[in-house]
Amino acid sequence: MLKFIILFCCISLAASAPTQFVNSVKENPQCSLWNTAMVYFECSDMVHDFVSTLQEYTGKVLNPDSYKKLDSQCDETLECLNARNCEDGLGIKKIVERNCNALRYKYSPYVPCMKSFFLNVYRAQYSFQEWCFHYYSFLDKNMTKRYEAFVEGKYCFMNFVKNNCPAGSIEEFTKIYDRFSKDISTESTSKECSESHDFLHTTYCKSLLDQKTKSSMCKYVNCLKDTCHRDESFVQEIEKICEE
Repeated sequence: MLKFIILFCCISLAASAPTQFVNSVKENPQCSLWNTAMVYFECSDMVHDFVSTLQEYTGKVLNPDSYKKLDSQCDETLECLNARNCEDGLGIKKIVERNCNALRYKYSPYVPCMKSFFLNVYRAQYSFQEWCFHYYSFLDKNMTKRYEAFVEGKYCFMNFVKNNCPAGSIEEFTKIYDRFSKDISTESTSKECSESHDFLHTTYCKSLLDQKTKSSMCKYVNCLKDTCHRDESFVQEIEKICEE
């Protein structure tokens, strides 16, 4: 009986957003109101459990065990929502994806490892020390070249992680490397600053704040201007200081 009520609510929700639903059907001719409702009927428990767990950790940097639990729920929930590819019109998949992006690239216990990598790549540009970073354009503004750098320079990246990051890091980056390479090399199209590239580029920018100096702060805000961010007023104030 409970699942029937949930199913009825799903159908009602779909009917209340006809424009989005019609657009979804145009993009996916095989979709129907019934199919869309069934996706939510099948996935509602997973979505509820994922959101509930996420709320427990909102705003916190996760420890490895908590991260592993949420990451697994992310994958399972998205796998369920992807099953029929009919849910985009209602936006639930996009909401879950945004939260998964934040989980992996903002609250992950491996973010400090990413920051350390980015900082060392940046410093290598001005160093004569023999590093593998010199051979790959990990920070190239041309996203195609950047992607090629991460594909061809995988060993360089993994070797850095192995020697400089906490236990468990090499296993995590081995698992996500293909997705990570694409995410950092795919420009954001969102105005909400919630896509994977936004989080990753912001992490890179924060890595430049290695010292509490005016020069460091100016490098940070110049970096932020290349991506979607929510600190516009802050950036403008720092730019004024940098111009002095």
